[in-house]
Amino acid sequence: MTPLAFEVFFTMPAFRCNPSVKSLNTLIWVLCKNKYDFKIVLLVLVKSQFMNIWVEESTFKILIRALCRNGKGNNAVDLLNLMVDSGFDLDRKICSLILCTMCEYKECEGVEILDVLDKMRELGYSPKRVDLCNVIRFYVKNRKGIDALEVLSKLKMSGMVPDIVCYNLVLNGLTLEGEYESADEVFDEMLVLGLVPDIVTYNVYINGLCKQNKVDDAVRMLGCMEELGCKPEMNTYYTILEALCRRGMLSSAKEVFGNMKLKGLQLNSLIYDILVNCMIREGEVEKACDVLGEMVGRGFVPRSITFDGLVHLLCQRGLFSEAMELLPEMVVKNIVPGIRSWEALVHCLAQTPNFDGFI
Repeated sequence: MTPLAFEVFFTMPAFRCNPSVKSLNTLIWVLCKNKYDFKIVLLVLVKSQFMNIWVEESTFKILIRALCRNGKGNNAVDLLNLMVDSGFDLDRKICSLILCTMCEYKECEGVEILDVLDKMRELGYSPKRVDLCNVIRFYVKNRKGIDALEVLSKLKMSGMVPDIVCYNLVLNGLTLEGEYESADEVFDEMLVLGLVPDIVTYNVYINGLCKQNKVDDAVRMLGCMEELGCKPEMNTYYTILEALCRRGMLSSAKEVFGNMKLKGLQLNSLIYDILVNCMIREGEVEKACDVLGEMVGRGFVPRSITFDGLVHLLCQRGLFSEAMELLPEMVVKNIVPGIRSWEALVHCLAQTPNFDGFI
């Protein structure tokens, strides 16, 4: 279709039919649909000038949309500047599309995006909240939480009120960067503005508390969110449980685990696995066996490292028979015992008085 459209357009004068800008736009639109034919567009534009066809605002928009579709945000900016220099009005939707493209594709730096945004404003563009939210999302994705906070400030200075999505993005960006003090300020500011935290807000904030080893505060925050009617999800519990187990707070971890079961939550293999491993590290061999049995009974497959850890602990306690009973379970679950299991079993067997009875 493309070669035919190309041929028809340039043979129109031979039939005493002068192509118009609408004809040109149609041809460009067809060419832009294929990224390989897009390279021919420049040739068409040059030739069209000799046919006394001059591009209009609609032509620029077709080209800019095509560039954005192909992830060429920087080229789209150049074309936008040319469009304005040619005397055409600035189009808000086109500016928004260019910003969205630059934020989506990794062809530019954050500073470049802010420069483009400032230049667009000088040309009369007033970004909407969704546009600035896209810029914030770009910074967070690239681990630039402080820059995301700066964009949030610009959003407020322009008279717009950031929504919960904007605050969640900035909060997450600051937490990922370890800027916990700034994250606390953003969280407090959000509450002062009357915004109601949602599950994303709580998950991000609780994750930040756990990263700072403020696990007690995280557990209290879990209670607060439930009181305010925000139901914790599995990810919320996992974050707290992982932090408790990492710090060896097994008693609190078992309490959280028990509450999850009382609430009827559908526990997954990650929850079981992290608790069993914590029990193994803390030497609670009997409880670890019980929870592992419950885990397997519900159809979950423990990791090989979990089985190995439990076999090693059982052997340390001289419970060789119990350790041996785990091996068939591992085989049934298609889990290959690791070298740690075999070393523990061999060592335990060698220490057994009736060693010959096992051979």
